[in-house]
Amino acid sequence: MIEIRLRDPRVRGNAVDFEWTVTPEHDFYRAHRFTLTFPHSVDVATVPEGLWLRVMLIFLHPHWAILRPCRVVLPRRLPAGEREFWLRMVDSAVWTLENDLDTPDGPTFAERTHRTVELVESGPPAGELAQVEARDVVVSSFSGGRDSLTQAAMLNELGLKPILVTTTSKREGSIEFETPRFRKVLDEMRARTGLELVEVTSDVRTCVVNDHPLIARCKLAVSELTDTLLYFAVCWAVGSARGARDVFLASEAEVQESIRRDGMVVQIVHVGLTTASQRALSALIAPTGMTYNGLTAALQHFQIQRILDQRYSELSDLQYSCFSQRPGEDVCNDCFNCLKTALHKMSDGSAPAEISIDLNKVLVTRSHWTPEDDGEQRSAVGELFAERMNSHLTRVLREYDAARVAEFVPGGVLNPDAVAGLERLRATAFAAPDPPEEPGYRAGYLELIDEPLRSGLDAIFSEHFEADPLEQYEHLLDNTRLLSDWIAAPLDTAQGRVGSSPSPA
Repeated sequence: MIEIRLRDPRVRGNAVDFEWTVTPEHDFYRAHRFTLTFPHSVDVATVPEGLWLRVMLIFLHPHWAILRPCRVVLPRRLPAGEREFWLRMVDSAVWTLENDLDTPDGPTFAERTHRTVELVESGPPAGELAQVEARDVVVSSFSGGRDSLTQAAMLNELGLKPILVTTTSKREGSIEFETPRFRKVLDEMRARTGLELVEVTSDVRTCVVNDHPLIARCKLAVSELTDTLLYFAVCWAVGSARGARDVFLASEAEVQESIRRDGMVVQIVHVGLTTASQRALSALIAPTGMTYNGLTAALQHFQIQRILDQRYSELSDLQYSCFSQRPGEDVCNDCFNCLKTALHKMSDGSAPAEISIDLNKVLVTRSHWTPEDDGEQRSAVGELFAERMNSHLTRVLREYDAARVAEFVPGGVLNPDAVAGLERLRATAFAAPDPPEEPGYRAGYLELIDEPLRSGLDAIFSEHFEADPLEQYEHLLDNTRLLSDWIAAPLDTAQGRVGSSPSPA
C-alpha cells in the first residue's frame, strides 16, 4: 500500500500551488505538484482558504481509485460527513474502472470493488465552506467545443450573461491549446457576444503518465477521468471570487449512460462529467450558496450540434472540436471526432469547412468507420454511448450521396479518393441494421434544473425536437438520482444519513 500525503494549498499572488508526497515513489506520477494561475480579473485573495483544499480533492480523488490500495493523509480535518463523501466519490470511480475487468479465474466484481482507499484526517479543521456574497453572476466552463459553445449561447439567450471560464493545460501528445485557431476562438467569442472570458492556466495535466498501464487496462486515459473535474473546480474558484450563484459545465445525454451491477451504479468512464457527479458535487458546494449543473443532459451530440448550427449560427464557425492536431493544423482531419462533427454539420445544412474540416480528407482517412467499431476504445457502458452516437451517423450516411456531400465542399467538387471513401462508408451504413428513428430530447432531465431556467430550456429544445417518452430513459434518470443522492448523503448529517456501506443499494 502506498501513502499519499497532501500538503496545504499555498496561495502566491494570483497563483495557487498544490503539492503532495507519495511513499514509496510511484511511476504513475511525473510530478507531485501542480499550479493554477488566475488572471488579474480574479481576486484570488477573496477565495476562502478552505475552498482550495476541496479543489485539490476534486482533482486528485480519481487518482486514488487508480492507485488503490492506498492511504491518503489530509492536512486538515474535514467537517462531519465530508470524509465519507470523498470515499463514496472514489467508490463510484472504482465501480466504473472495474466493470470490464472480469476474468474467469479472477476475483469477483464485489471483491475487486471492496473499498481499499483509506482517508486519514490530520491537522487543524479545514473549516466550513462559507456563503458566497451573491452578485447575480453565473459561471460557465468554456472550451470552444460544440457543447460549451451551445451552453454559453443558451445562457446568454436566457438573460444570464455567463462569465466564461477556460482552463488551458498542456497534455503530452496534444497541442490543442497552442493553435492560432484556439486563440481566435477565444478572442472572437468575447468580441461577438460581449461576454467576459476568464482564462486560467495550469501545468496540471503533465503531473501524471496519462496512459499509465494502471489506467490503460481500463480502456481510457487519466485525463478522461479528471479533465472535467479540473474544469469544474476552476469554475467554482472563479465563481467564488466573483460572487457567482451557479456553475455550469455541459454534460450531454450520451454521458448519462449507466447500468446497475450488484446494486451499484456503473457509469461511463467520464465519471467526472456525468449529471450524477455534478449533483453530488453540487451538494458539496451548497453551503456556499452556489449550485453546479449542466444544460445539455437532455440532448444528444447531434442535437447540440443542430441547435448550435441552426439557432446560434453566428457562433457556429467558432466550434473547436478536434484535439488531435499536428503542428500547423487547425484540425487533424484524421480522427473520429472530425468525421462525427462533419456528418453532424452536414445533416444540419452546414459546411464542415467553416470549422476547418476538409471532407476531401476526412472521408478518406476515416472510411474504415463502422457502427460497431469507430476506432475508439470503449468500456461496456461506453458501447451504449457509441450505439446512440453511431446510429445517427448511420442515418446521415444513408441520406447523403456524393452529389449532396459535394455541395458542402468549397468549389463543389469531391476528389475521387473522397468519393470512394464516402461510398465505402455508405455501403457500411446500408449493410448495418436499420437504426432507430431520430430521437427527441429527454425532458425528464430538465426536472433536475431549477426554474425558471428549466422552462426556458424546454422552450428552446421543443422548437427543434419532440420530447421522448419518459419510459425510454427513465432507468438512466433513476440511476442518476440514486447515485448522486447516495454519494451526497453523508453531507446531510443533520438527518443522520452518514454511512460507510460501499453500495447505494
